[in-house]
Amino acid sequence: MMPMSCDTMVALGTATRRGQTLFAKNSDRPAGECQPLVQHPWRQYAAGAQLQCQFVGMPQAGATWRHVGSRPYWCWGYEHGFNEHQVVIGNEGLASRLSEATEPKLVGMEVLRLGLERGKTAAEAVEVMTDCITRYGQGKFANDAGVRTYDNGYIVADPREAYAIETAGHHWTVERIDSSSGISNEGPLLHDPTSGSGICVHCYTDGTGSNTAASLVAELCADESRLPIYWCSFYSPCLAVFLPFFCQGQVPTVLARGDAEPSQESPWWRFHRLAAAARVQPELVPVICQRWSQWQEALFGS
Repeated sequence: MMPMSCDTMVALGTATRRGQTLFAKNSDRPAGECQPLVQHPWRQYAAGAQLQCQFVGMPQAGATWRHVGSRPYWCWGYEHGFNEHQVVIGNEGLASRLSEATEPKLVGMEVLRLGLERGKTAAEAVEVMTDCITRYGQGKFANDAGVRTYDNGYIVADPREAYAIETAGHHWTVERIDSSSGISNEGPLLHDPTSGSGICVHCYTDGTGSNTAASLVAELCADESRLPIYWCSFYSPCLAVFLPFFCQGQVPTVLARGDAEPSQESPWWRFHRLAAAARVQPELVPVICQRWSQWQEALFGS
């Protein structure tokens, strides 16, 4: 059976060589599910405004922070993302023993976006997320839209602190991370060198199964000596290039292109096509990696 795994990791400044927080996330999704990168500006809302998520409505916040997220094309929420205050969040699907609910709930990725939109610190984002989970729930619930639902885990971080959240229905638990930690929806199989698995998940040769759909590595900064850098890649990160983004700037709108159908106009679908070619012609892998390496080193050094 092909392993399915997301992975989120964080190392606070006490555990890194340069004394700054590092955050990383690989997003595992169905192999053909487009996941573009989208940006939303700071916005203010009138009193009494309402927010409609896919299945659940709620009062809108007075204002939402500028943020960037990696969004499955069909979803309002994100697999991972960051906001203007250096809050970063990654999501993992979890299995619980709770029965499938009949009433609508929040999709786990929507909880993540709500944390980014409304949290100025990691602690604030955790409070927002756990309050939404308590009030509206998340997890496995029946729906007519064909959306696969499940319980969720998260790492929420900023330059100074980080937290892990685990959920089951309307219930949740939070653990403060002291140094470094990682979460996954796959067990010890990830770290078994004989399993053929790893944190970069590849689908089957015929394109079915799951695949790493997008990745994020965030270099946060607590002392304001530089801007935080968010390195993002599309589809298989082992065959792609990590591009630097800054929440203070404008993410190119072309990166937000992409939906259910393959498109030449979508960067995500172009990287998908590249990975598909490498699946059927493995000899292309070192060629692709070599072509990217010079540009990647130049980006790292700039």
